[in-house]
Amino acid sequence: MLSQEKPNDALTPEQTALNYLMRSEAYFRKIQVAFGNNAGGPGGAATGAQELENLFELELDKLKNQYETQQQRNSMQAENQADEALQKLKELAQRHSNN
Repeated sequence: MLSQEKPNDALTPEQTALNYLMRSEAYFRKIQVAFGNNAGGPGGAATGAQELENLFELELDKLKNQYETQQQRNSMQAENQADEALQKLKELAQRHSNN
């Protein structure tokens, strides 16, 4: 059954999103190392790194929310399609029993 649903078509966007997240995390780690290695004074680099980390976390949360919202929309569309199909089957069964 799963092979009929074309799982590769569904996985491609998620794999792309994961790749982007992994690249951004790697880039973030490089920046953290750069801030850590160029500490100009006590706490200066740590504050900048903390601010950058906070911005990164906010952006990541935003992406997660967008992804979850899209997943919810897809789920609702699937439910609506199932409801419509069920309604059509009920109408067909009713017409069949009346004949």
